[in-house]
Amino acid sequence: MEENTKLKNDLLFEKAIALAEGNDFDEAISCCDEMISNDASDIDAWKIKATCYFAKNDFVESLKCEEKVIELNPNDDLAKICKKNCLAVLENDEMLEILKKLENLHKIGVLTSDEYLAMRKLAFNDFYKNIHNH
Repeated sequence: MEENTKLKNDLLFEKAIALAEGNDFDEAISCCDEMISNDASDIDAWKIKATCYFAKNDFVESLKCEEKVIELNPNDDLAKICKKNCLAVLENDEMLEILKKLENLHKIGVLTSDEYLAMRKLAFNDFYKNIHNH
């Protein structure tokens, strides 16, 4: 990779992380897309993108990104776990419904962003407890 492209992607990486930490997932994904257009094998871009899609409850897109991470690095155990989590959520209609309801309550202003994120976290905690106990 050209040094200029690497520098550009390093700056985009920092921006994407900051955007994701600020819950601006769409803009973070845009940064990742630009990183990927500069270098399709930029594994960090794929990882951030997967995380953002997961946070947006877009588990199909998150899964695609995790699969790309695994393709780029077959030994990435975290990506394998994340892929497994995406599949588990996609296969659980009850969890998908809970997430949809929480998202809708947030969109119409019943839940603040902090309340939405806290309730989403609780829902996932229960979900993971249940899938690991079966």
